Amino acid sequence: MASPARSPDRRKFPREKHRVPCDLTIDGKASTGFVTDLSPRGLFVQTSITASEGTAVSIRLREPDRDAIELQARVARVRRAHRAMVAVTTPGLGLEVVQAPESYYAMLKRHGH
Repeated sequence: MASPARSPDRRKFPREKHRVPCDLTIDGKASTGFVTDLSPRGLFVQTSITASEGTAVSIRLREPDRDAIELQARVARVRRAHRAMVAVTTPGLGLEVVQAPESYYAMLKRHGH
């Protein structure tokens, strides 16, 4: 049986793979996660928290030995993973950056973006 066609990648900037701890606040609820890829316009956060597309998110990146970086974003996509599939797919949120300080773009440069 043929596998379903994947939708084309619509990203404007390539993602860079990383693992940066972060704190999220969505609808007043706090959670944690790891940023696993990032770009000037978006990032993916590995987390168990879910939210609807379009939901506002405050995110605080905690890069080791650096000041925390606070961003405003919105949920662009949600990736859910059934318990049986956690070994092969990572649940989390694809976020579109809405507002970011210059320190975020400086971090991207440090990571080769």
